[in-house]
Amino acid sequence: MVGSWSPWWIFIELLILVVTAPTLVRLLRSAKSRGGLSATPVNATSHRISVVIPARNEERRITPLLDALANAPSVVEVIVVDDGSKDNTAEIARSHGATVIEKVNGGKGSALRAGIPAITGDIAVIQDADMEYDPFEVPALVQPIIDGVADVVLGSRLSGGRPQRVYLFWHLVGNKFLS
Repeated sequence: MVGSWSPWWIFIELLILVVTAPTLVRLLRSAKSRGGLSATPVNATSHRISVVIPARNEERRITPLLDALANAPSVVEVIVVDDGSKDNTAEIARSHGATVIEKVNGGKGSALRAGIPAITGDIAVIQDADMEYDPFEVPALVQPIIDGVADVVLGSRLSGGRPQRVYLFWHLVGNKFLS
């Protein structure tokens, strides 16, 4: 079913996002407290973006992503977490100058937990290796953080590319439903 997004897959993606978002926020705050992320407001002219890419068997798709990130403004580091690949994903990432963390396969969440502590930039971006999100959209994605109106920004295929506030009532309903 690669390439098609049925309502069921969209539901699963949203469910994963709702379940993992609090953990990711905790990990990012933990990295900030250890000095990995800046604890001060981001300066709009000198922000440094770190990109974490969880990847498994992505040798065919990772080169275009790394090439695009090399041309993205303000991206200072790319961290590829090779999650037990059996192909040349790690070697390709290294040849493009990315920091590579190799680990046994543990899934996307495990890969993110391995990659986030290595962040040295002011802003962290999580990018899938399949380029589901365009790296050239990173500046627009992080703009609310730079403007000081958001601490965390989550991308979504469903919002039509427009910024949207989290409605606390629906967030509460979702959390109650899941717990």
